[in-house]
Amino acid sequence: MTHSLNIGDKIEFGRYPQGSDGEVLPLGWLVLAVQDNYALLIADRLIDCRPYHNEPVDVTWETCALRAWLGGEFMSRAFRDEEQERIAPVTLQNPGQARFEMPDGAPTRDRIFVLSVEEMAHYFTFDMERKVYASPYAAKRQEKFSPTGSGFMWWLRTSGASGRYAASVHFVGGVNTYGSEITDGSVMVRPALWVRG
Repeated sequence: MTHSLNIGDKIEFGRYPQGSDGEVLPLGWLVLAVQDNYALLIADRLIDCRPYHNEPVDVTWETCALRAWLGGEFMSRAFRDEEQERIAPVTLQNPGQARFEMPDGAPTRDRIFVLSVEEMAHYFTFDMERKVYASPYAAKRQEKFSPTGSGFMWWLRTSGASGRYAASVHFVGGVNTYGSEITDGSVMVRPALWVRG
């Protein structure tokens, strides 16, 4: 599959609830990079909303609940066994934020993840390229946490101003390096992964 893909292509891979009634539909992905027989994909919409972590304590990407959910419940729910076998484990660097004197996090080995601030800058040049909408399912779930709506913000894995904040992307595409509180359940998730052809 990946030998015929180009950056900017959109494909379907896996299935997840997306309709407002929880209807399970194919997941759409945007190709960010192609390397050898692998392609880096990012969801073409916000697929769910979850806190970065479940309690207000200092965490990094290595120790946060969002990482555990993506590599566990989400992966088993969204991908069949043969699809999971095509998702490549990769070593991620998790640099801290010099602006806030946040130290680097430990490298992690992940199959599904969210982008870092540095990766966001590398793969997306303009804010409008980062602007993305939520699935009806994700939008409906957000109403439980934020009845008045807080816009469609989504997590990055880089720490924010402290260990209790994580960087995020504004609904208009700007990167919020100060971050959102890690327990904010209204912030959305836009997963990424490397898939083998």
